[in-house]
Amino acid sequence: YIDCLIAKHQNEYFIADTLYYHEILKEATKLYSLGKISLVDKNNAEVDMNNSISKFIQSEEIYTESKLNLLKELGISADKNNVDKLSPSESIEQIYNKLLLDFH
Repeated sequence: YIDCLIAKHQNEYFIADTLYYHEILKEATKLYSLGKISLVDKNNAEVDMNNSISKFIQSEEIYTESKLNLLKELGISADKNNVDKLSPSESIEQIYNKLLLDFH
């Protein structure tokens, strides 16, 4: 369960990180078109954005995998529908009861 919580928080961080670098890239593109920054600076902003997207995608995969593992540990079918229903925000008792009611 704790793996799910950690993965969820990491995923939320990388969502915010990607949004931040998206704004930086928009600004860098604008400044480059006005001649206020170099092509190198604009390209560095693109690299940062692409790295952020990559980390976000990886965090999504880790989060999904952690939910699959939790479902397996609880003896519940680890299919896409059950993974999508799982949101590790409740206490362990709440989530276990929810899983027992929703997935059987």
